[in-house]
Amino acid sequence: MLTKNVDAHNEFSRRMTEALYVKNDGFEYERLSAEQEKLLVFQPLITHSVRETSAHFAFHVQMLADFLTVDEIGHKMLDELSGLSRKS
Repeated sequence: MLTKNVDAHNEFSRRMTEALYVKNDGFEYERLSAEQEKLLVFQPLITHSVRETSAHFAFHVQMLADFLTVDEIGHKMLDELSGLSRKS
């Protein structure tokens, strides 16, 4: 969520709570929830600690690509190892 959307996000949360608990309107809750989700932006960040006020840093694109490569290699190894256990 971009910081410029914080107030709008909080307003949707307030309206969602009202729709669900005051008006007992699940459809309105779902509609508001879908609108609220449009405000969210996924950005992978890293920090030393979530409790400290230290800076947050975005993951470098190459680091994410390397992770996907390692993940793919790991799955291929598991596939091969599971094939060996069936041949025994």
